Amino acid sequence: MTVDAHIVAARTDISNEPAFVRANRRRLLGEDLVRNATNFPQRVALHDVQTGWCMTFREFARRVDAAARGLSQGGLVQGERVCMLGRNHLDTLTLYYAGCRLGIIFVPLNYNANSEELRYIIEDASPRAIAVSTEFLGHVDAELLQRLDIFSYSPDGKSGDLAEWARSEASVPDTDVDDRACAFILYTGGTTGRPKGVMLSQAGYLAMADNTIESLAPLGFGRFDSWLVSGPLYHGAALA
Repeated sequence: MTVDAHIVAARTDISNEPAFVRANRRRLLGEDLVRNATNFPQRVALHDVQTGWCMTFREFARRVDAAARGLSQGGLVQGERVCMLGRNHLDTLTLYYAGCRLGIIFVPLNYNANSEELRYIIEDASPRAIAVSTEFLGHVDAELLQRLDIFSYSPDGKSGDLAEWARSEASVPDTDVDDRACAFILYTGGTTGRPKGVMLSQAGYLAMADNTIESLAPLGFGRFDSWLVSGPLYHGAALA
């Protein structure tokens, strides 16, 4: 999956800011997307190299709006947790952005984990719901799923709940989100014991993205370049 550099950080407005100023300014994950959808509506934002599916910034912003509406209409509210199980798909990022817009906390799950490992993390995270890619609907213990609301999405974006949400029109809920509140819980590999959940805020995520962009700048990487995301999006390094 390739990602346009704009999605990671559209930084023309902050590149000259001192670090302490940037650290104290409210920053939300979706702000750059809204700006890019306005300024570069026809530019390709995301490209799935396996399926060939591409989304422009305008298309991506609209799909994020649709996912936010669907999650909200499904009863999810700010501060609630949603687990996610699926490979790297464009709608993985769609759901991440939609969750951040609503202040929902996403808990990405390792799709290589066995059923017992998944059970432990899901029970430990205490989610209200789980978003599952259609290819993994049979991967989680059915008894465990009975306790959760289930939302589905698919690798090609054409089936599942998210695809259905994208076909409807409705207003997007207006939520006041704290950029320093928990936005993701990333679980460790559990090599020294049980996996442990590590909290990451939107401000923390964007700081990680800034560091990544700045480390690549000496190599000539710029705002109009793209990069290949090969790492799993349940891992902090791939997210950054």
